[in-house]
Amino acid sequence: MNRSVSILYSSCLILLISICFRFESDPSQDTFRQVMPEPQAPVCTMNGRVVPQPKGVPFNIHGWRSFDVRTSYYDNSVQPGKHLSYVIHWFLPYSPRWQKFNTPAAGTALSLMGRLLGRLNEKHPSEPSSLLAFQVLSIDFIPERSSNLGSSPSSSSSSVSIRDRPASSWA
Repeated sequence: MNRSVSILYSSCLILLISICFRFESDPSQDTFRQVMPEPQAPVCTMNGRVVPQPKGVPFNIHGWRSFDVRTSYYDNSVQPGKHLSYVIHWFLPYSPRWQKFNTPAAGTALSLMGRLLGRLNEKHPSEPSSLLAFQVLSIDFIPERSSNLGSSPSSSSSSVSIRDRPASSWA
């Protein structure tokens, strides 16, 4: 795509977006609340590992079971950049969907999506402040690496070269 077509395409897209998402309400009018959606709690997606909860933290609050997950992010605002880790407290709601679900064991790698509930009142011993609390909306278990991934093909009895695989295994 040449530059003039790209600029034209970008201009048309911006024009289309501004036409489709025109906001014609005035916040000072009474009808503003009818046009705007209700506020929603933020939703977060993260990966991390389950860590043991500190002693004295209740596992079950009004039927909502909980567990802690440690995750990290890369902070490039400091030089040199570094990984900073933190803990988030996750709650499984008291509902039929989560009733038979076992809370994950310490060390389990997870991918989680959840809705922000707020901040816990109690401070976590390993953190500088109290933890954020999230309600689990979805949870996926991240499989651990196999112990023979790093081994050479000659040392593994179950290794199969690409040429030896039948064509049907490429589906």
